[in-house]
Amino acid sequence: MNVANTSRWLALILVMLLAACVSGGTVEPSPPLVPLPEAIATAKTRADHEALARRFEQEADRVQALSEQHLAMADAYEGLRSSAFPSRIVMAKHCRGLADNYRTSAEDTRALAKSHRKMAQQLPP
Repeated sequence: MNVANTSRWLALILVMLLAACVSGGTVEPSPPLVPLPEAIATAKTRADHEALARRFEQEADRVQALSEQHLAMADAYEGLRSSAFPSRIVMAKHCRGLADNYRTSAEDTRALAKSHRKMAQQLPP
């Protein structure tokens, strides 16, 4: 690459970086999430328990996605030719075990969300 091309690329990158840094308006940053143990210990209102329920539902969705990813990985390992990858069955079993653990975790986390929704309903608006 010659000097002229290098200079053009550097100028383009600089323009892109500057454009990424410039905002059309002011954006308020989201307040940081209170750590879960503290949020649980201080939850007193309907809104507090609803917020906890939403956090647990989001976590359950994240963990459920991990379960599905590990099931797909197990299928991929099982699809490999055994002569090319003799430990494929062990790896597939490992992934299925992780998928089961993640699925159970997602179910348990959804139960926590449900409990917080129930607590929220028992409190005044």
